[in-house]
Amino acid sequence: TVGDIVHMKGTSDYGYLAVFVIDDVYKGDAAIVDDEFEWYWNTGGEVEGYYGIEVFILNDRPTEISIGDEVSKDWQREKGVDASASLILNYPAFSMTAPKSVAKGDPVVISGTAAGADHVYVIVFNYRGEVMFPYTENMSVTEAEATTVVDGEWTETLSALDFGDYTVIALDEGRDGRTDAIKDDKWEIGGEGKTLEQRVAILMDAITSAGSDDLYEKACFSVSAPEVILEVPETVEIGTVIEVKAETNIKDGTEAFVSLSQNSRIINKTTVEVKSGSVTESIITSGLQPGRYNVAVDVSERAFDEKMVTLVEKKEVVEEGKEEIAQNESLPEHEPLEEANVSAGEINESYEEENERKMPVSLCDLLIAAIMAIFIAVVVKLKGRQA
Repeated sequence: TVGDIVHMKGTSDYGYLAVFVIDDVYKGDAAIVDDEFEWYWNTGGEVEGYYGIEVFILNDRPTEISIGDEVSKDWQREKGVDASASLILNYPAFSMTAPKSVAKGDPVVISGTAAGADHVYVIVFNYRGEVMFPYTENMSVTEAEATTVVDGEWTETLSALDFGDYTVIALDEGRDGRTDAIKDDKWEIGGEGKTLEQRVAILMDAITSAGSDDLYEKACFSVSAPEVILEVPETVEIGTVIEVKAETNIKDGTEAFVSLSQNSRIINKTTVEVKSGSVTESIITSGLQPGRYNVAVDVSERAFDEKMVTLVEKKEVVEEGKEEIAQNESLPEHEPLEEANVSAGEINESYEEENERKMPVSLCDLLIAAIMAIFIAVVVKLKGRQA
């Protein structure tokens, strides 16, 4: 059945990895330990039909393909199939999907699958136990209206529901085509004045009575005011995108506007659609200046939310292992280099002063030497005359 987890296991006396290719798609792999391997295939999200399963025993995980990739026939021929099997997936015999939260004014869509049936029955109660679908003015008698099944699927749409909590029960009569929950085309839910809990208990007793093969699903949902809750990061570096995500109870397909502004000036505005109850968008920040900006989401003028985000300069690593600095910050001055320059200047000045101090001493020596030479010359001349 679609949604089941299929357990696959096998043995191999060679190789280290078992690669599982299902309908030419690389679905997963498993290590071979003690000549055994096993793998679990989650079939959730798959479609009904036939599936071919092929197993390839390899020594290493393939690098040319990844899980989820399509596997070419050439690759399969080159590696060689070591084991194969097949599997048929069917939709669940009976299922129901209902929203958890609905915005007031939006329709409530309840849908599901029913294999082998041409109709199902749906009943909806409010929190007081009053029947909201099928609509009836007489609470003691509620007609059972069949919902048609087409190609194994059924849908029921409810509108104009007021604020509050609701309980929905969908019923398939099973293979015997009968149920104790419905008699004479009327729901067996008790008379007027019954509470929600009492009505649900009465139905459950009838559906699960001895010998019954009825199939059913039960769910709860609420109707509230339209809302949207926005989430954005508080700080974003310029050059990276602002990832915008908002959750809303407004129906899928509704237009939503995502905007970026500063000081009431809109810088960027895009239109997206609500998908699976979410609004997502990426806002480019390249070319913007640092500062605080306003991000807002408006879902079709029915719900609004906004948040502030601060843009900062992107930081770069100057050197591995050192602190990051912003692009607009200048590098700090190298004080040791300045000290070296100053010291060199002081040394030059000291050398010049020393030379200046040495200069007078040299002149004095020369003057004394000259006087002595003249004195010696005079003495020699006098002695010559006396002789």
